[in-house]
Amino acid sequence: MRELGAAAVMILLVVGGTVSCAYAEENGDATSAAIRVRALAENVLGEGLIRGLSLTGGETVLIRWEAATYRSGDAVERARDQLFGESELVTGSILGGLRRIARIRFVMVRRDGLVLAQGENTRGPGVSMRFSSLLGGGTRTAPAANAPATTGGGAGVAKD
Repeated sequence: MRELGAAAVMILLVVGGTVSCAYAEENGDATSAAIRVRALAENVLGEGLIRGLSLTGGETVLIRWEAATYRSGDAVERARDQLFGESELVTGSILGGLRRIARIRFVMVRRDGLVLAQGENTRGPGVSMRFSSLLGGGTRTAPAANAPATTGGGAGVAKD
């Protein structure tokens, strides 16, 4: 009987802890949310690369960071690919870690502060980015989730 009592107490503690964590996330203040956003972003980027961070309306993050993957010697297309991947990882980490965040607007800069790209990630559509003229300008968006994957070599072509 004692074992049942101990098991019941343990279940209550686990359930209670989960509920209180969810409540804290939903009802936490902006300061604690900003600290969590910074920690999630720095888990991907490394410490010290966040240059600016704010939350607006409790659901939108505005963040500026020094691009960890940018190398001035890289070819433009490689740099664009690296930056896009970095933005997906950073913003995806934040969206995955904080359910109440619905949108992230970001700016990626070089060490000297020059803007490389800016964009947005929202739940569902994914990342969309605008590159600076330094990287040839233009935009890039995440492929649609239901778009068919192609591997080249005629994949996806109907055969008779």
